[in-house]
Amino acid sequence: RGIVRGWYAGGGAALAANAAENALLFMSYGQITGGCDTVLRNPAFQKPWIQDNQALIKGAVSGSLAAFVTSMALCPIELIKVRVQTGEAASTFQCASNIIRQSGVGSLFN
Repeated sequence: RGIVRGWYAGGGAALAANAAENALLFMSYGQITGGCDTVLRNPAFQKPWIQDNQALIKGAVSGSLAAFVTSMALCPIELIKVRVQTGEAASTFQCASNIIRQSGVGSLFN
């Protein structure tokens, strides 16, 4: 396969996955943190132990949910990346097209 095709097979998908992961992770973290602020202002959450640990709670919930959202969104990209790297397809686009044509869009999440 040569140096370029051998070492960098699936490089396009890997780069797309990294860029998408970071963008989605930071965006969703910010959105979820805003939602946590709204929820924590509710009178039901005005207990002293919650107020004392508000930053910790908000960070843990926001980080966990942002990671979940990012993982679900990146599942198709990771599948395509692995298949291109193992030589099942010559390009990222060809691999995605083959998967969708053969098994449908839902198979990207298997």
